[in-house]
Amino acid sequence: EFFDDFGDPLYGQAVIIFNQEIRYRHHSGLGAAFFYDGGNVFDSVKDMSFDLRHVLGGGIRYASPVGLLRLDLGFPLFRKPGEKAYQLFFSFGQAF
Repeated sequence: EFFDDFGDPLYGQAVIIFNQEIRYRHHSGLGAAFFYDGGNVFDSVKDMSFDLRHVLGGGIRYASPVGLLRLDLGFPLFRKPGEKAYQLFFSFGQAF
């Protein structure tokens, strides 16, 4: 098994994911989103629980000619000691 710096597994056989997002898109192709993400990964189905990680954030979107470009800034709630106060993500395409 592989774990991150906080003792959480990096992969597993089971996962819980909750996502909610409010989006706005301007006719110019620019847009914005505000989101909540919650979830966790577990070694197996029998290990699953509601011990989830939670993130609130927002981002900008651009519907480019080659696909959606996303730049998001997430703020983990209930941070673990030593965990960053925010995380910046650049993504290509829609997450869901």
